[in-house]
Amino acid sequence: MLTASHLTICGSLPRVASPMRFAARAIAAQSAGFDAMSLTALEFQRELDEGATPSELRSVADDAGIVVDEVEFLVDWTRDGEPGRAARAREATLYAMADAFGSTRLHVGEFDEVGPLPPFDAVAESFGGLCDRAADHGLRVGLEFVPYSPIASLSDALAIVTTAGRANGGVVIDTWHCDRAGVSLETLSAVDPALVVSIQLADAGPLEGSIREDTIHRRLPPGEGSIDVGGYLRALARCGAAGVPVDVEIVSDAQRALPLPDAAARAAQAGREALAKGWKT
Repeated sequence: MLTASHLTICGSLPRVASPMRFAARAIAAQSAGFDAMSLTALEFQRELDEGATPSELRSVADDAGIVVDEVEFLVDWTRDGEPGRAARAREATLYAMADAFGSTRLHVGEFDEVGPLPPFDAVAESFGGLCDRAADHGLRVGLEFVPYSPIASLSDALAIVTTAGRANGGVVIDTWHCDRAGVSLETLSAVDPALVVSIQLADAGPLEGSIREDTIHRRLPPGEGSIDVGGYLRALARCGAAGVPVDVEIVSDAQRALPLPDAAARAAQAGREALAKGWKT
């Protein structure tokens, strides 16, 4: 069963300007009580550019007592041409990260900055190929639906995953995206639990501006907004998604403005309280 004793912090820590910012973030996350953290390809590459090696970064995480269980975020994996070549280079970086840290999850999605997606069958085929390559690195691939993206709904993401038919492929269930996309509790409780790779927790206030702006600038800690986070968690429990990794993902200007230890502590407390309340019936 999912419990408040195991949490991953994802996208909820402010940027740190000092060298070896990874160490500062890892220590802050562990000190706040997180068991694991996510890492982006950009953050990883920045550390390498400043002289760190993958093995040194793994030692930093081990010394801090935290696991880098999740690497992210791959886009343009459906594309040809230059966008596709750039995506494969990022994919290689993400695999290098996963190999260095022993990560188990790769999060991916798609946006429309470089144009519309290919036809559905081609997208599903690309996802299957991505899963096959990721399997060589021990990774499950979580496809995240985002309401303002070409993969805008849970049904869209599930259709791609099921058509691809790979054992290590699944979806990311983000409470913020579920709420903004209008996913019902009944729909969520009927999801095949084998297809749930990760659960992400965040809350929201009234929509200000576009959904895209809101998701980047104004997410709230779970329990501080209008999303029925507990209801989503209970629906996931009913579908049987027990033991699925849970992230706290508070992507917001307010969260980024906090001192690093305070941001980590705020995210950890909100995540633990949400899980503890979410499993009550």
